[in-house]
Amino acid sequence: MASSDPRYASSGDLAVGIENAIQSPPAPRIVPNAIPLARRNIQASTMLLAEWIALFHPTATVLFEYRIGPVPQSALGLRLSPAEIRQLSVRNSYADALLIEAGQLIVVEASVDPDPGKLSQVLYYARLIPQTADLAKYKALPIVPVWLCGLTNPVMAELANELKVQFVVYSPSWIMDYMNRD
Repeated sequence: MASSDPRYASSGDLAVGIENAIQSPPAPRIVPNAIPLARRNIQASTMLLAEWIALFHPTATVLFEYRIGPVPQSALGLRLSPAEIRQLSVRNSYADALLIEAGQLIVVEASVDPDPGKLSQVLYYARLIPQTADLAKYKALPIVPVWLCGLTNPVMAELANELKVQFVVYSPSWIMDYMNRD
């Protein structure tokens, strides 16, 4: 008995019809793309930060990605154990780097591009430092927020200056090659 279903061969052969019915569409073509700019900047900003510290702050005590801010002492009114408090501290924010040098605590947030979000982050981190129990020994030191960028932006520099954040541009030799990558 012949079928009017177009998936079956015109002969109506059931075996041919099943074979045609279960053939999958061609595999999708995968075209490799460059790593999205936001993800690439993470690695580049880390390299930028490390180079800048090595060149301009070689004697500083450096704490990379240091967790800052208070840890909640209770959750829903329950008292937490020291182990639970330590466990919750992994959720705290962290600055790219804290530098203790020349009688000051420098909090640094780094980015290749002058992303305005980094400005708010460094201000937020500077505010959290006095509330960080592990940094109590530095409590007397003035806190200096620094926004390190690989490229400049006059509007961002002006805004940082108005908010008392040091806007530092460090453009190593590799920065333009990096920016021109696909």
